Amino acid sequence: MSSALEVVRGALRRVDGRAGLALLGLVVAAATLAPILAAPPDVQELSARLQGPSLAHPMGT
Repeated sequence: MSSALEVVRGALRRVDGRAGLALLGLVVAAATLAPILAAPPDVQELSARLQGPSLAHPMGT
């Protein structure tokens, strides 16, 4: 059985392994930073619900 370090080294040798590890790193970073980056749920502006596109919200709300 290989150690975890050998598996990571083997993955870093291949392009698809590097891409996979980069994607895994992005997922871990997003999960770690989610509580900081997410908007608080109690600060919703319900009057602006289902509005069309505008400068503040280019894709609508």
